Amino acid sequence: MKAVVVGASGLLGSAFARAAHRRGFELIGVSNKTELESKYFKETLNFDLSNPELLTEFLLDYWPDVIINTAAISEPDVVDADPRYAAKLNIDLPRKLAQIASHLSACYFHPSSDMVFDGTERNYRPTAVPNPLTLYGEQKLNAEIEVLKYAAEHSVVLRLPLLNGNSLTGKRSMHEKVLWALSENKKLDLFMDELRQPCSVDNVAEVIVELSERQDLRGLFHWGGKQLVSRYEIGKKIADRFCLSDELIAPTLSKDVLGLKARPKKLELILSPLQGKLKTKPQMFDDQLADLKIPDALYSWFRENTRDPSCYVRRF
Repeated sequence: MKAVVVGASGLLGSAFARAAHRRGFELIGVSNKTELESKYFKETLNFDLSNPELLTEFLLDYWPDVIINTAAISEPDVVDADPRYAAKLNIDLPRKLAQIASHLSACYFHPSSDMVFDGTERNYRPTAVPNPLTLYGEQKLNAEIEVLKYAAEHSVVLRLPLLNGNSLTGKRSMHEKVLWALSENKKLDLFMDELRQPCSVDNVAEVIVELSERQDLRGLFHWGGKQLVSRYEIGKKIADRFCLSDELIAPTLSKDVLGLKARPKKLELILSPLQGKLKTKPQMFDDQLADLKIPDALYSWFRENTRDPSCYVRRF
């Protein structure tokens, strides 16, 4: 199976490449600038992804069976800082890729976000009415609409929660950001009243690989972990996983933060009907922690500050 991974240097893109490589996929990796792990790819390419027209000729020549788009501006603050540029990656790029996938009759995977919801409901089915509170959530919702407009028969739109895993740079995922903050002796004010359903990026990658090999599952679905945890709990559990002090991790309520923009409080995704149709199963958050790594640049700091160096064995 021939697959093009757009945004292949990102957290999800690199995880999909590892999973698809194990399944024998022929992979082309596309990124903006970041150097890719070439052992997973037949070829690696660099494009300005804010100008998606540049991808058209390449994709029409290569004619992939699958296109996976994991490129996005995914931090709400960054979207707010430059909405026009963010829209190029968050809306224009998915639209163009959906149009190309429809022309090629290729399967197109578009990761979306639980942030399309406002967090006021108890839980959310894929059929629930979205109501984003942030510009990021609004852009993700607009991208869903564009993808399903142009390639409904060929697309899987997968709404996802917070993702954790091991990034190529060692600075992009939840646990990596927590570890860097602790290493720099920075206080972490984490919300007790924001509940999320975190999911392992490797688990999501397995889901996408499985869906790539299925012709009968297309449309809009939800995926995530099996339990709701607060951002504060997430931080505490990460510190505990690596036997590090959690003294700098402080419980905070969003109402106590002056000037904070409205944010969803509780985002719980109902994973059916997709959950019942896949071999890959959602995980508890505690089970996801075992696969997390200490970034190489922090390994010496970890050894000096952990209560138990044996809690994490470095893998090469």
